[in-house]
Amino acid sequence: MTIEYRQTRDFTEEDLRWLFLSVGWESGRYPKRLVTAMRNSTHVISAWMETG
Repeated sequence: MTIEYRQTRDFTEEDLRWLFLSVGWESGRYPKRLVTAMRNSTHVISAWMETG
């Protein structure tokens, strides 16, 4: 398993919907707001796991 760390704010609504709902967070029901929040954040670092 490879984990890649990225410093990006470019997430799709579906990326964020899946992530937030997968951990039971209600905010996953509002993906447009999540995209806006990420794009307006000063620093965003994410960890991506290669699947397959």
